[in-house]
Amino acid sequence: MLNKSITNFRKNILSLPEQTIKYNEPMNVSTKDGNAVIISEDNYNSLVETICLSSNYEQREKIIEGLNTPLRECIPENKAAGSVQNCSSAIREISVFIHHVNI
Repeated sequence: MLNKSITNFRKNILSLPEQTIKYNEPMNVSTKDGNAVIISEDNYNSLVETICLSSNYEQREKIIEGLNTPLRECIPENKAAGSVQNCSSAIREISVFIHHVNI
């Protein structure tokens, strides 16, 4: 995470958000009253999706079941239906989240 003072952020207000977007690197902006974190829209959307999926008990159980499924029983992505392919990166992200918070 990048750490910037509010003064530095003001001086570079046009380039710093672009850097956050380009490299998906969150930025901590410190002020005298506290800190603010700036993230890219993609990262924000991923976080919201992660929260939504992990807060739904049934969905969370399906993800955990999938994590516990042996690889030999899984369908390869190139043979999966389109909707499964679209969800694969979200499921990987949720898996990391669930593992991290030890649900």
